[in-house]
Amino acid sequence: MFVFGRRSTANLAECHRDLRTLFSEVIKWIDCAAIDGERGEAEQETAFAQGRSKVHWPNSKHNVDGVKRKTAWAVDVVPYPVDWKDRKRFERFAAFVLATAERLRDEGLMAHAVRNGGDWDRDGVFDDWDMPHFELLGVADGE
Repeated sequence: MFVFGRRSTANLAECHRDLRTLFSEVIKWIDCAAIDGERGEAEQETAFAQGRSKVHWPNSKHNVDGVKRKTAWAVDVVPYPVDWKDRKRFERFAAFVLATAERLRDEGLMAHAVRNGGDWDRDGVFDDWDMPHFELLGVADGE
């Protein structure tokens, strides 16, 4: 069984309980790292400037400050060790994460559905490249 390192643990601690539940299950099966959790204003604007985000602060689900969120509704998680050129590996990882989220929802262990940044329209085709991004859908303000 794999375990999260210190940085991944800290990044996940900033996230909604459903994301913590999900990736606590995923890490049992696949080694992965949570590379980004909550982003403050400066971090979000840097991500936007570098092309890692398409939205300004506070419009990302990674953002907490400035909105009613108590925790981040998005996290960036990558299969470890990271090979940014291996798109198929990211696709397989995302498919596993999404299937795990669906199972955990069916079991009543998660309240929200999850979307991956590689498949924004949720049509089952990973034709976008924000593969590390996983976000909750249908989260109420303040959760």
